[in-house]
Amino acid sequence: MIVDLSESEYSDTAQDYISKKISKLSDEGKPHDQAVAIAMSMAKEKGYKVPGKSKNETYSKEDVQEIISRANDLMSEAREKMKHRKR
Repeated sequence: MIVDLSESEYSDTAQDYISKKISKLSDEGKPHDQAVAIAMSMAKEKGYKVPGKSKNETYSKEDVQEIISRANDLMSEAREKMKHRKR
């Protein structure tokens, strides 16, 4: 089951930042798992509140699935916007 990230350890701005970064990295050809790891690392470096503050901690499968789902939604929206612009 995918959890609602609004009730998780992620701040709202972190969710948005990570989702957009995953979308961008995926568009650049990065595999999803790599894009997720990079996006979460970038969010931490920017000071966003994200879980997994130490190297020994891991992200829950549900949180990663939710972020990937949101990134996929953003990618679909961006593709639709691009289609409409080309017309």
